[in-house]
Amino acid sequence: MSYGISDHKPVTGTFSLEISRSKSAPQEGVTPESVNGMDKPDLLGGKKRKPAWTDRILWRVKGDAHDASDQEAEPEQEAEPAEPKEPEPSVRVTLESYASHMSYGISDHKPVTGTFSLELKKLHTNPLVIIQAEGEWSADWDALVTYSTQEPFPSSTWDWIGLYKVGFRSHMDYVTYMWVKDDEVSCTDEVVQVYVSRDEIPVLGGEFLLCYFSSNLKSIIGVSPPFQVRSSEVPLPFPTALFK
Repeated sequence: MSYGISDHKPVTGTFSLEISRSKSAPQEGVTPESVNGMDKPDLLGGKKRKPAWTDRILWRVKGDAHDASDQEAEPEQEAEPAEPKEPEPSVRVTLESYASHMSYGISDHKPVTGTFSLELKKLHTNPLVIIQAEGEWSADWDALVTYSTQEPFPSSTWDWIGLYKVGFRSHMDYVTYMWVKDDEVSCTDEVVQVYVSRDEIPVLGGEFLLCYFSSNLKSIIGVSPPFQVRSSEVPLPFPTALFK
């Protein structure tokens, strides 16, 4: 009560805090005991203790929901009861290798590495769009792209066709692109033609292919056969020719 600054007097207290460590195991993971058919890495570093969370690899694949419409029989049909089938997963993850690295001496927790293979289920077995380059391509003249729809899909004005080098790794690796609606020059019931300006074609040429990207499906739904783009025969001033 020695504080006279205010009529509210400060109070103090002593508390004890107890923290318990969770013992729940992960749903999926890699530990020395869960690696089958592989050399079990020595994660303990010579100490008699269980592996810590830093000494194992955890992963999880979310399961697909069952389609109720496939499991319900038609009222008019009397089908014999059959064993339910597990749906094919859309994503499959397989552990290929798993190893610890005992050369690290900073801590008694030794890092581990793993290599996984990822397999994705195809949404469609056949391409939704057939696309190809028309005629011979070069930066010396304009070009045309033709495509035709094989199956109905939710098209959009934001769909585009990209020009890619053979061996591309992502749909964002395009050299150039054109909007399927804005650059459309002709359209029939079966075939659509899209205009490509000569200014968008690489002057150095090479082997390329075309891909149709659907903005609604967020994926490539059509790929053309590879084709050759001729090098430009029109000399360009340095350094424009190098960066185009």
